[in-house]
This record gives sequence, C-alpha cells and structure tokens, in this order.
Amino acid sequence: MTPAGRSLLYYVLKPFNLPMRDICHGSEGLAATYDAPGWITDRIVCVLVRFGQQALSEPVSLGLTATMVSTATTAYAIMSVEGARTDLSLAPLMILLGNIFGTGIIAPLVWLPLWAYFSKKYTSAIGTDRVVGIATGAVLGQLLPSVLPMVLHHRAHRNALAVLQYFPVGYGLLEHSFGWLRLPQRQDAVQLLYVGLAGINTLLFYSLVASSLWLGIPWKSQLVHIALHGTSPGDAVSYMLIWDIVALVGTFGYWIWLETSWRGVVQLLGFSMIFGPGAGLAMSAWKRETMLETKDKQKVE
Repeated sequence: MTPAGRSLLYYVLKPFNLPMRDICHGSEGLAATYDAPGWITDRIVCVLVRFGQQALSEPVSLGLTATMVSTATTAYAIMSVEGARTDLSLAPLMILLGNIFGTGIIAPLVWLPLWAYFSKKYTSAIGTDRVVGIATGAVLGQLLPSVLPMVLHHRAHRNALAVLQYFPVGYGLLEHSFGWLRLPQRQDAVQLLYVGLAGINTLLFYSLVASSLWLGIPWKSQLVHIALHGTSPGDAVSYMLIWDIVALVGTFGYWIWLETSWRGVVQLLGFSMIFGPGAGLAMSAWKRETMLETKDKQKVE
C-alpha cells in the first residue's frame, strides 16, 4: 500500500469507522439501523448505512454526496470502457470495494495498477452494444440507485441505503446484457457515452449550486473549514467525502496525464471547476477518446 493510501485510510476513514464499528458490533445496533433478514444485516452494511445516513443528513454533506456520486459514476464508466479494451471487466468489483472503502481509495490502490499491468492487451475498438450496456449500467445500476436514497426518509431511507450496497451485481448484469442487439459498429460510441455523462453530471452540479444559492447555504466557507481543520465528530463524513473526491479526481488526472501530458490535467481541472468534478472527468475522458481516435487514423494512413 502506498503512503498516500495509508494516510487516507488512517486520517480520513478511521475517525468515522471506529465509532460506527462499535455501534454495529451488537445486535441492538444492527436492528436500529435498517430492516432486513438476519443474513443481510451484517456489520459492514450497518456501517455503510450509517455513513450514508449521516452523509444525507445536512446540506453540505448532501451536496458532497451528490458530487461524489456523479464523479464515481463517470469513474466506473471509464473503468468499464477500459476493462472492455483490456479484457479486465472489474467495474462491479470496484463498485463493491468502493462502497466499503471509498472509491477514492480503491481507484488508485487497486484499479490503476491493474489497468497499467493489463494495458499491454489494449485495443481501441469496443462494440456499440457493449457501450450501450455500460451507459445503462452507469445510469440505472449506479447513478439512479445512489440518488434514490436522497429523496427518501426515515426507515425507507435506511433500507434503500442497505439495498444500494448490493447494486454492483446489477451493474455487472446490465453492462453485459445488450450483446443480443447486434448494433452496427460506431467509432464515436464511447465519445457519445462520455458526452451523455457530462450532460447529466453538469445538470446535477448546477442543480446543487442553484439549491445552495436559493437556500443561502455558505457552502464555500464550510468546505474550506472542514478540509483544512481536520475532523470533528459532526464533520467526519463531510471530511471523508471531500478527500474521496480529491483522490478520485487526482487518480484519473494521473491516468489522463499518461496519454495527454499536462494539457489534459489542466483541462480536467478547468472543466471540474466550471461544470463539477463528474462532468469535468467525463469531458476529459471525451477529449482523450478524440485524441486516441486521431492517433488510430494516423496509424492507418
């Protein structure tokens, strides 16, 4: 494990996970968290449900949660696309591990090294039906299930958070369920996928900005305070979300840098500042696809 990974685990996850682990250790804590058969009410899901419950409990952490969901949705779509190109379809496993440890930790410590190792099998061509499956999995298997708990309340809210932990299975099924379509090959299919994700995530980002302005939430000052001044018990979840987003954008910034140098990283940061991290990452992935397509055409010529 890298020093950065150890720091994220120790300084970001530990302040929240240890108290929640103690609460979920006994049957009383499990029963007070959500309704489910005994074989599902395990301690890991209990901790995750309590994390999600706190993440949606106040405006700043709710906004961070929505931002993290949009960024993670784009990240998992990229993992699926690159998995199709390298015969390494691990996106459902990455979602499962991301739910437990945080996507910002799993992406640099697990996915990126595996992608680098298997990139020697890289092929730029992906079937259009596979891209349709990835798009469906990203929207129906990741984005919508993650947004659903935000509009529910009380017990249904907690139960939805519990069910969410098992959605990686649905994502994997959707990703591979459209081979029967036999769609004609489109060279721009992956680019259209990223453009669509950029549009959805931009809409989500500006909805959050408009809501915060309408409600008069001083989110900028609160985010700076939480990020720079460590964790109090009430800010532990927001602190984790901030650094999870930073780690995720940083990981894919490095991934983009490998192909596009610093110009791609600067574009990623600029897009993220204007359109939000989820849309920024999708736009940068689209730019990368455009560059790869140009390189392929030059090789043919």
